[in-house]
Amino acid sequence: MVVFFDLSLELIGYSDIFIVLLNKLLQKYAEVVFVDIFLRAVRVFSSGAVIVDEVIEYYHDRPTVVMGHSRGGTHALLAGTTNPYVTQFVAIMSHHGPTTVGLPKEGESVSISYRDLPPGTSRTEEQKEFRLPTAYFSDQLQYDALPALKASTRPKLFVYGTKDVLVSTESVQSMYNDSAEPKLIHAVETEHDYRLHPEAINEVNETIGEFLDNYSGRVS
Repeated sequence: MVVFFDLSLELIGYSDIFIVLLNKLLQKYAEVVFVDIFLRAVRVFSSGAVIVDEVIEYYHDRPTVVMGHSRGGTHALLAGTTNPYVTQFVAIMSHHGPTTVGLPKEGESVSISYRDLPPGTSRTEEQKEFRLPTAYFSDQLQYDALPALKASTRPKLFVYGTKDVLVSTESVQSMYNDSAEPKLIHAVETEHDYRLHPEAINEVNETIGEFLDNYSGRVS
């Protein structure tokens, strides 16, 4: 089974980035589940971490590949190194632990940003408001996957964007260098919102497919 996590998946809809990936994964895995961490969770980071384990348990604790983009990838790293049923994991443009990206300004109780409307493959003039409370950011301080990454012998893939201004090339390369084998890293010439670029979507999907071919048999 494969579980893909993201933080605002439903706000931008199931765009081409996920439809193409879904079709590719279904060629190899019997079940593929997409989970919007934010819309399924109380607005703290811990709840998202719990949901990852609950999704795996709901599907009867089968061997599972976890992957995610951005903060969803951070959850994949945490679950990938701790949940006993995870066999491989993928982080796409993700931090291994706490980040100040999107942190509310001093005196503010909520971080407000905006998301494009579906299908999410282009910037839209009309956008939907996206709120993260300060509790989300303070709660995340207790989570850091790096110590476990240094010891985890599960196959792991790190993908980063060379034009990403939210998750730096250096931070992902450092995380990769510190992680235990087996591991792979792949650079894509794109920004954090790689969903806007069909060629980047294809490259990420192909990289994930090759990683799963090389490091796993068929699990369901």
